[in-house]
Amino acid sequence: RAIDVAKEPQRLLREIILMGVTRVLSSGTKSNAQAGIDQLKEFQEIAKNQIQIMPGGGITHKNASLFKKAGFEMIHSSATQKSKGVVNSLDLMQSQSIGNSNAEEIKKIIEALS
Repeated sequence: RAIDVAKEPQRLLREIILMGVTRVLSSGTKSNAQAGIDQLKEFQEIAKNQIQIMPGGGITHKNASLFKKAGFEMIHSSATQKSKGVVNSLDLMQSQSIGNSNAEEIKKIIEALS
């Protein structure tokens, strides 16, 4: 999602198209893809099928169809579920939150897009 923090994301998009990059992951310069959907659509217009724009960041079964309706061919979702775990941090064992993909959420996303 490097394009999301670029000073001139549209210019960067044009440059990476010229470099031959085939896909870019983006949240539309916002904290999540739903908030950045207008920018993602603008990226699609700039791309003109020369590069695939893949929305990502905060995509769940509740908003996945929004991107399909907007014409995106693919999305990225980690479907993260936080759980407690023990992590070996140097010499101490620490209890921390660990993110894992949630199979149920992935199924719901697929259902929402079907």
